[in-house]
This record gives sequence, C-alpha cells and structure tokens, in this order.
Amino acid sequence: MDENETLELGSFCEGLLEKEAFTTIVSHFEQQCFLHWASTDAKNIKEREAIFNKMGALRDFLGHLRAYVAQKDDILAKQQELSEEDAQEGTID
Repeated sequence: MDENETLELGSFCEGLLEKEAFTTIVSHFEQQCFLHWASTDAKNIKEREAIFNKMGALRDFLGHLRAYVAQKDDILAKQQELSEEDAQEGTID
C-alpha cells in the first residue's frame, strides 16, 4: 500500500470512528454481548468464551482502525516536518 492509500484509509477510519452512528452501533454490540454473556449459565464455558472472543474481535477491529489513523497522522507529521525544513532552507541566504 502506498502513502496516498494509507492517507485515504486513515482519513476514512478516522471519520468512521468519529461518527456518532458508528459509535452507537459499537456500543450496542458491546451491550448485547455483555447481556448475552451474563444470561448464560456460568457452567457453559464454551458459549461464554465464544461471546468473550466476539468482544475481543471487535476490540481488535477497532484497534486496526485506530492503527490506520495513527499511520495517517505519522505520514502527515513527516510531510509537515519536511515542508517546514524546505521552507527554512528557502529563507536562508
């Protein structure tokens, strides 16, 4: 993936993470998982583990989205740093 694609994906992920509708869906999913987990028999370890794994997968996915945002921010920071260095070099006579 090139830098432009990373910037585009990072911006998309950032927008998605900031959308109220998306955060509401994530919150509802977490609540449903917890309620499902809480309503299962404590002895039903397999079902409880499966529910717990769903929550882990969701958190991994959200972490993946945040990683794209961080990559985008890193690229933009480097670009800003380079442009400031170029500007400083242009003003020195």
